[in-house]
Amino acid sequence: YDSTFLFDNDFPALQPDAPSPGPSDHPLSQAKSARGV
Repeated sequence: YDSTFLFDNDFPALQPDAPSPGPSDHPLSQAKSARGV
């Protein structure tokens, strides 16, 4: 490459419409949703 090249992310890990994680009764297992750009 002669200059900076930016690749499109074909399958982003963070989706715009991320579902909410289900409840967890275990004190060490906590989940939070994260939204993509």
